[in-house]
Amino acid sequence: MKVLLVYPWYSLATVTTFEEPVGVLYLAAVLERAGHEVVVEDMTFRSDVTCLDERIKWAECVGISASSLLFNSALAVLRRVRELSPALPVVLGGPHATAEPGHALAEGFDVAVIGEGETTIVDLIQAFEGDRALAGVDGIVYRTGDGIFRTPPRAFIADLDAIPFPERRFIDYSRYRRIGMISMRGCPYQCIYCKPIEDVLFGRRLRRRSVENVISELEEVFQRYGNRPISFKDDTLTINRTEWFEHLGDHFRRKGIRLTWQCSSRVDTVDAPKLAAMKKAGCRQIFFGIESGSQRILDYYQKGVTVAQTVQAFALCREAGIRACASIMLGAPDETPEELEATFQLVKKIRPFNWHVHVTTPICGSHLYQWAREQNRLAGELQGPKPSPEAFAPTGNLYRHSLPMKLDHLSMEEIANCRDRINRYMKYRVLLKCLCSAEMWRELCSSRGMRELAANYLRRHFGGGARARQPSGVGAAPVGRTCDNSFDHHCQLQHLAVPAVMPEAHFRRELPLGTGGHRDRQCLHGRQRGVGAWGVSRGQVDPVAEERRFCAREQPGLCRGAR
Repeated sequence: MKVLLVYPWYSLATVTTFEEPVGVLYLAAVLERAGHEVVVEDMTFRSDVTCLDERIKWAECVGISASSLLFNSALAVLRRVRELSPALPVVLGGPHATAEPGHALAEGFDVAVIGEGETTIVDLIQAFEGDRALAGVDGIVYRTGDGIFRTPPRAFIADLDAIPFPERRFIDYSRYRRIGMISMRGCPYQCIYCKPIEDVLFGRRLRRRSVENVISELEEVFQRYGNRPISFKDDTLTINRTEWFEHLGDHFRRKGIRLTWQCSSRVDTVDAPKLAAMKKAGCRQIFFGIESGSQRILDYYQKGVTVAQTVQAFALCREAGIRACASIMLGAPDETPEELEATFQLVKKIRPFNWHVHVTTPICGSHLYQWAREQNRLAGELQGPKPSPEAFAPTGNLYRHSLPMKLDHLSMEEIANCRDRINRYMKYRVLLKCLCSAEMWRELCSSRGMRELAANYLRRHFGGGARARQPSGVGAAPVGRTCDNSFDHHCQLQHLAVPAVMPEAHFRRELPLGTGGHRDRQCLHGRQRGVGAWGVSRGQVDPVAEERRFCAREQPGLCRGAR
């Protein structure tokens, strides 16, 4: 059968991804091994569904993978399929189909796949071909004349080494900075903001690929695409033993290949010997979910870690020469202003290389979402029987000044102020580190997509043009901010935070990028004189002046160095 697999685009300008949809590529690989013709359309950098017209006419089945955040884009693809080929079966998989299969079917999808899809998709195609009944395919929900029918859950794949490697030929890797890999599935931890939906998707029991299998995939990647940076997409790669990283590093050192990679982790799964082995194996960066500087809030999230472990993990990474980055959540249901201050003080103490700031957002299928719905605590666009998919974007909510939950002690303004304090404290530090890092420049320049975003950013902020157009789907920007924050977040998501304002000393060195020295400096430091890229007009707050005042108060030594 001819199968079209589609990965939709993010409809919010402040949210995007720079890692390819590895899960969809796994599906393509198993379908090709089963003898089917497959085409993958990665819509990450496109949003015009008409580009799919020829593929839709060719296909005999369409599969779409989407989280709740991507569901509106998935619906746009579905509507295009119905316009061109009304009888074509359309299947939805991924987190949203797993958490809300009834919603997916009500919106027009024919089948929703629950959990892992590699085995299910092959059985499902056989059913579409007439070789078996839909009722005999485990792990799906589908519509019949009598209503909605749910088949028994499918057992998780026990041997991950048996799954073929992702079929990467469908991806234009010139647009991606790194190549994504998955070495394990499942999570034994119980954080309330992602459980139990993650257990339904991948199981609570941890299932690992062998290090030999991971090495074989890495060798295939290097043979096809050269020595590109790798991003392990596992939730907690460091749950592996130290020997796993030693084996990985020893293998590529013997072959003379300089492996470089990054991963995500928990602060309670690293120690000095393991970090030393990771560094020797090519680890350059680890992202830790530190969430909060309040132990009470960590306990509320059922995180299972302490603030002291966070401080120790960042110190150990610094000693090992690994960039330690922080992911922060603001706005737990009963969080207080004092606990926001504790989080800010923790950021100053651990001094992360880079950072993400999110507003705590209950995602479909999580304990937090179920609690908020039962207690009537959902707010904004999450209220009502059909919540807006964009409201499931933690960073999007923060930049749109939209609270997803009703909070006991905090307002959106207080959360945004804390976010701004963290951003202002961090941005000059990160900029100076990036400017001094040859490796960071190589990573930036290796991706066409990142070069395009950087060029747009420089034109907007230093070209003296009119205020950038507000993208559709995003609410009115707060005073002193425009949609240019999207590029800040693009870079933060990929661990390269580019500040909205460069130090004047650096700007003078980069004058050739502008259209004229005097005019460019006026655009940078004279926003209040008119409406420029920041959108600041007479009588409004000048963000550059705010930055200088904050810098002088919070980090005077760094500001003196920048000047």
